[in-house]
Amino acid sequence: MSKITPLVVKKRAPITPNVDITLPPPTVGGLVDPVEYPGLISREDADKPFLDIEVPIWIPLATDPRTPDRLDLHLDDVGDFETGFVGTETFVAPQPPFVTVRLPRRLLTEGEHHVSYKVTSQRGTNEAGSPEVPLVVDRTAPYDSVTYFPRALTLPADWPGRVSEDYLNTHPGGVEFGIPPYVVEGADPGDTYQLFYSTNSIVPIAEGPVFPGLVVIYTRALAQASDG
Repeated sequence: MSKITPLVVKKRAPITPNVDITLPPPTVGGLVDPVEYPGLISREDADKPFLDIEVPIWIPLATDPRTPDRLDLHLDDVGDFETGFVGTETFVAPQPPFVTVRLPRRLLTEGEHHVSYKVTSQRGTNEAGSPEVPLVVDRTAPYDSVTYFPRALTLPADWPGRVSEDYLNTHPGGVEFGIPPYVVEGADPGDTYQLFYSTNSIVPIAEGPVFPGLVVIYTRALAQASDG
């Protein structure tokens, strides 16, 4: 009688189904300029206890409190929402058009990140995800590499040597002092300047946007406040 070799059926490795990317992207709070520098958040927002992320509410939204829809927030996911899990929140109708979820400050490390979210219907096993949106954290201040005070402002071409009444009359919108280009020291869109009466002062007398003009405006009101 011949020996019968039993048939061995090899089991396939389980295949993780892909999460369909059908939900709209989230919106990162605290953006400096989403067009000029996508994803860059202000230093002030980077240092808050939480960064707000707005998520458009999805339709249909669960209505039974016993089986709410689950939203999972992810930071720097490698793909298919397998890594970078931040936390879960649950929602039932009614809800406003947008809901806010939060990223804790401890996760806002220096550098480039991306944010996405996944919604799971607990009435079944339906899942859907959002595309990734950029999030850039840059807490390094301009001139951080300079060991002395930042460069002095450049003088106007018609500078007479001091701010006089006659000189202010010829500049009704204020005298423009140039901010030296500082690309190598960390210039970024959204930078603001603060003007002080002296290097020993800690209270700014004026502030404004650096770009696009790269100028500080010294007005008549500032001159009068400083007794000329």
